Amino acid sequence: MANTDELFPVDKELEQALAASLPSPDAPPEVLHRAMHRAVFSGGKRIRPRVLIAVAKACGAQGPVSRLVMHAACAIEYVHTASLIHDDLPCFDDAAERRGQPTLHRVVGEAMAVLAGDALLARAFEVLSDGPKNLSARALRLVNLFGRATGTTHGIIGGQGLEEELLQSGARDPASRSRALLTLPPDDLDRYHAMKTVALFRLATSA
Repeated sequence: MANTDELFPVDKELEQALAASLPSPDAPPEVLHRAMHRAVFSGGKRIRPRVLIAVAKACGAQGPVSRLVMHAACAIEYVHTASLIHDDLPCFDDAAERRGQPTLHRVVGEAMAVLAGDALLARAFEVLSDGPKNLSARALRLVNLFGRATGTTHGIIGGQGLEEELLQSGARDPASRSRALLTLPPDDLDRYHAMKTVALFRLATSA
């Protein structure tokens, strides 16, 4: 059976774009910018941006459009990373590890982790709006799609809010929360997964 590295080899162009689209870790406020870099480059398979790029290529994206695609790929990874940072916080899962490493709030503190997640969300929309000028209409459409996938009515923030409303038992550790979710009525569970998990994959295939 193929291992993870064989199934998801490093996409050097994507990694370079992710690094180039973030503020320098040496630019003030350094602790915040280094926290952002740590979160983005702590591992992960980049499945969402890979799907987005693959769909765009299948649709014939090239030239300026391909540059906008890379901007969107970076943005979707920033949004996903921000959601992981926030999901791990003490007020939600209070997770100790993520991808075999200490979670960001365990390293830089809860306040700085919140800021890093917020900053990555903001950076995602900044990157989207900074695409080729002759594609401003497409970029605006992307901003709308990203807002929908990120927001409260159809997106991951709403999914997290729904989780908090549904888990009224107060379960805090990840294992207890997962078990509690499995006891929800099917319609509630489907709605939760559609918002918290499916939203970014839907975005990757429609952006």
